[in-house]
Amino acid sequence: MEIRSVDNGALLDLVCSVKIFDSEQTSHLMVCMDGTSFLFEGFISDEFHSFTIFNAVLKQQYPVPMITTAKDTHILGHRKPSWDALMSVVDLCAGFGGLAQGATASGFSVQVAVDQNPKMIELYTKASEAHVICGDIGSHDVVREIWRHSSGAATVTSGFSCQPFSKLGDGKSQDDTRANCLTKTLETAFYLQAQLIILECVAPAAQDSFVKGEIDHFTKSTGFFCTQTELRLDHIWPCRRHRSWWVLSAPFIGPVELKPWPPLASIQEVQQVIPEIRLWAHDDEMQLSLDDVEIQAFGVADECHSKYLLNGKSKAPCALNAWGSQTRACPCGCRKYGFTQSRLENKGLHGCLVRSASFPDGTSVIRHVHPNEAMGLNTFDPVIDFGTDVRLTLSAVGQLACPAQALWILGSVLEKIDAMKQAQTFSASSQIQAYRAWLLTRCRQVWPVVQETIHDPKLLDLMAFWKDLRHLSMAELMFPMRWDGKFACTPSVAAVLDHLIREKESIIPTMPDNEPKTDDEVIPVFDSPQLVDDPDLQGCMYADSCTVVFQGLTEPPISFQPKSGSTVADFLAAHAKLVGPCEVNQVSLKGQAIGLDHCMEVGQLIIISATACESNNHTIDKSECAISPTAAWSQPAVEIDVKSPPRKVSKFDVGECLTPSMVMPDDQMWLDASALQGLQGKQFLKLQMPCVQNATTLVIAAPICSHP
Repeated sequence: MEIRSVDNGALLDLVCSVKIFDSEQTSHLMVCMDGTSFLFEGFISDEFHSFTIFNAVLKQQYPVPMITTAKDTHILGHRKPSWDALMSVVDLCAGFGGLAQGATASGFSVQVAVDQNPKMIELYTKASEAHVICGDIGSHDVVREIWRHSSGAATVTSGFSCQPFSKLGDGKSQDDTRANCLTKTLETAFYLQAQLIILECVAPAAQDSFVKGEIDHFTKSTGFFCTQTELRLDHIWPCRRHRSWWVLSAPFIGPVELKPWPPLASIQEVQQVIPEIRLWAHDDEMQLSLDDVEIQAFGVADECHSKYLLNGKSKAPCALNAWGSQTRACPCGCRKYGFTQSRLENKGLHGCLVRSASFPDGTSVIRHVHPNEAMGLNTFDPVIDFGTDVRLTLSAVGQLACPAQALWILGSVLEKIDAMKQAQTFSASSQIQAYRAWLLTRCRQVWPVVQETIHDPKLLDLMAFWKDLRHLSMAELMFPMRWDGKFACTPSVAAVLDHLIREKESIIPTMPDNEPKTDDEVIPVFDSPQLVDDPDLQGCMYADSCTVVFQGLTEPPISFQPKSGSTVADFLAAHAKLVGPCEVNQVSLKGQAIGLDHCMEVGQLIIISATACESNNHTIDKSECAISPTAAWSQPAVEIDVKSPPRKVSKFDVGECLTPSMVMPDDQMWLDASALQGLQGKQFLKLQMPCVQNATTLVIAAPICSHP
């Protein structure tokens, strides 16, 4: 709504920036995104550069518009975007987290997830620790809650409603109330001042006039660039899912190139992902088995159901929201009844069935695919357990934005961001190759193979590199602290695989270091170095510290807790400050040579082969030492042998201690207590301070007054 088009007293929703800040908070000069300037009366913080103002009041129109606040006015502040903000995501229309898994794999971090369906939100929490919000994204209250919890996230993703545009839906486009999901997504992104917007929907939506119009209006109003592509899942994975994707990017970012992904022929059959149908929990099997109505509808009684059976030698059909609920109410709550007979005749009956594995009594049933089977076929982690309502989870799979497709799109976005930063990056193609190998190792945990069904040796090699980490979900795998300091680029599934390959093959990566070292640099340890007496390699290994063993030097091993990102070079620089420099010949870890840029971690045993520098063996002539800057040296330095008195036993001693010898040095008494033997009671409190009479006598004065 434009300011000039409303009357005084009207309520306005504005997105604006500050031109001149007023410290008295009465007349800030501000400008809307359309270029209209106005004065704003109300409190704003100078730490933000732009604001979203809900329910502001137009106080006066002329000569200069004056806008003020009311009781229901809410102000959202926005900082200038940072690299971290661009890598942080608000996931709208989140479903149960398909797009989020692809975002996580590409190195993005989902801060907030929003969906209007509480059942989807509950499923989402089982696979993500992002803050979740259940509500309508068209509500100002929901936008405010997103803003509060998003930590300034500058990327918004949304798999907007597909039913208005799907061939199997009603095809009503904007006449379907669910079509406003796209409009609300773009409005929310605008109010949050997102700099990147990723959209996903069924392929026909890209040609829909309403969708085109909404996106065109947004780009013309904001100056954003728009790129679009279509991805077919069956080009890289044995499952059909054809979707359109858009990337809207801010002017300072520029257009993000979206290339079509190259077909990968190494996985063409369902049996390569799911080698065999296995028996699930009894309750799951019973929930998914066909009831009488479904047996009739799918033609099981007449042996006409074969066209619905999952073919292990082919590709799986596109998963639909109606899977498992064609003849009954949808468990997600979108339908209270099954499809009518006329709809089934017009649109057809779509489903995916399997014959279950044999039960203990030798029988089996025809059932719907298990949600985890559908997840694996749609590139979602099949290990995750979404609970006991398996038909609900199956319907959620039918609505998901495919993680592999999301990875390709966000991997392309990451390439653009890294290019802007002039940072090392990995191509979207590398991300897909790494993700497929990781996903197959996860599938092998659910469906172990006796004889491998994949015959591509390169793909098998990539799978082998994931073996030690196959127990980690994608969220666990991409936990930032796990890879802190391991590589210079943004952590992503491709970057992690590259690191694992280099680690296995002993390839030392080049770590750029553009910051010069200074003599005043802090030593990179948390605590003072702890000397370890046992030089045996196994004996000096501590799980909570990093141990360095010097070969060729007389120094004992050193155990310490390195700071995050501290390298061997940092350690040697700190070590030189403490004991002097040495000449390093080789540095090794687990028998393999490593570079000085290797990041030290707790639990590592690092061997440094070195020789002492000649300067380290120089003996200082004490006669050359200066005693005072003003007094001249007149006498040669003489070593003084100072004999300390024997230590007395204390009641505070813990454990064993040596009792001092009764024979005092030179037969002199170090302490004569005879003068104190006549004192009683409070007289002890009146003793004066002890004083030193000479080099061997300590005098304790008598009480000031001697009476009791």
